[in-house]
Amino acid sequence: MSLNATWEQVLDRVGTVDQVASATPVTLTEGSASGVRALDVRTIDGLHATVLLDRGMDIAQAWYRGAPLAWTSPTGPVHPAFAAGGDWLASFHGGLLVTCGTQNLGHACVVDGVRHSFHGAVSNTPARGVRWSVERDPPAVVVEGVVREVRVLGADVELRRRLRFEVASPRLLVEDAVTNLDDRPAPLLLLYHLNLGWPVIDASSRLFGWPAAVRALPGDRWSEAASDAAIAAGDHDRFAPPTPDWPIQVFEHAGEDDADSRTVGVLNPAYEPTDGLAVAVTYRPSELPYLRRWRMLRRRTYLMGIEPCTSPVGGREELHERGLLPLLAPGETRRFSVSFTVGAGDAARGLADRGTEEEQP
Repeated sequence: MSLNATWEQVLDRVGTVDQVASATPVTLTEGSASGVRALDVRTIDGLHATVLLDRGMDIAQAWYRGAPLAWTSPTGPVHPAFAAGGDWLASFHGGLLVTCGTQNLGHACVVDGVRHSFHGAVSNTPARGVRWSVERDPPAVVVEGVVREVRVLGADVELRRRLRFEVASPRLLVEDAVTNLDDRPAPLLLLYHLNLGWPVIDASSRLFGWPAAVRALPGDRWSEAASDAAIAAGDHDRFAPPTPDWPIQVFEHAGEDDADSRTVGVLNPAYEPTDGLAVAVTYRPSELPYLRRWRMLRRRTYLMGIEPCTSPVGGREELHERGLLPLLAPGETRRFSVSFTVGAGDAARGLADRGTEEEQP
């Protein structure tokens, strides 16, 4: 905690807990974001984020000590009513977290007469039964809700999400429990689309903790060729200033499958206002066995995506044909957790050092 005091001592010094940890409900009102329910979450340690309740309980903008952590797209957080056409990129708000799935990942496809949009529908689904509170031991702002992806005569999959914003440290934990409520098996496809932007991403930034084995992902010829070229040149893990016509580059990293957890991240040691800034992402390979990274350093589209996921990303139809489509049995529940830890100054360099140590064989 920023104050050198116990939680009870802090509470003795404030009129309400909202002074040090709060979740304030808001409704967005401008343009295509009009009507989106959201929560403005703040903690004393400097973590500040917008939770989009009507967009799968994803995280839009996020800041630490005034520094933005995520790239925000020009679309903004589009209301699901305006995203009904299924053009995922027309409503891709960027932000710290966009959840992809649960019934499709990758290319749009038609299966058994049902059209599945690019990267699925869960991020464009409003949450139900949302509640929030400030827990005391240990102190945290906790937001909970249910995102249910359901279609008559189709899948009925429920994602119960719990977001835990720690007060004693700049850390956010995302805990998901996905249950098949139908009496037939259902695909379970999840990808956590984590979008880091400036000033975390800059020409001076560097990766830490990433598995050394890397390959270009199959995709369009331009993307795959650009990724292969970056690997061959040995600069796939480097950054550059915003560059006109920078190509999409997508990489897949492979590590030890039996690792209990894996932490990967980015450090910008040259960000002067905080004497360095870093973001680390921790997940379990047993839950999310695939790790993708996409790099886009074009002007205005300047970011790096971190994407732990349940399967390759080629579209549900292709995954079925390749025998790689994960299925959730009737009544079955599977759990997933992803955490974000932020550091500034010496703490940022400490995050990177620990990640580099874990990377060593």
